[in-house]
Amino acid sequence: MKLQESRKEYNPYYDLYLKNLSSNDECFERLNLNLKSVFQFFKDINEDKMGYTYSADKWNIAQILQHIIDTERIFCYRALKIVREVQPEIQSYDHEAYAQNATYKSKASLLNDYKNNRNASISLFQTFADEDLLKSVNFGNYQFKVGLIPFIFCGHELHHLQVIKDFYLEENN
Repeated sequence: MKLQESRKEYNPYYDLYLKNLSSNDECFERLNLNLKSVFQFFKDINEDKMGYTYSADKWNIAQILQHIIDTERIFCYRALKIVREVQPEIQSYDHEAYAQNATYKSKASLLNDYKNNRNASISLFQTFADEDLLKSVNFGNYQFKVGLIPFIFCGHELHHLQVIKDFYLEENN
């Protein structure tokens, strides 16, 4: 499924993430492309920089990566609920609490978790039939469609990579 085929009746908030993708992106190509590029991006950051934040009220780089992983897990759980349950209810989650309560071990463990999580996401979406990708649920005032979910979390992580480039990896840091 391509992004352009999935973009109907969704919350415009997700444009913040979807604008980072091409409307011609194909789901599994995008998932694999991001797997390689996002993994390499974080791999190239020095371990001592992972705890850096540019402001006391902002997450550090390790927390951002953990947030990316957690968000993908939650979005995959939502996709599974929509596909498997008869009348699924989708809940929001407190991403601040998740970030604050995550335990940082090492960059290597986070990267391993990122890679394993993405491979699990790819596996999950490969199990869905074409008609499963068309299933949706009301979430707020909008439809939340299964086929759009991988594009949202791929665009989400690209959004955060840009934030890191703009605010965390400046020459003077």
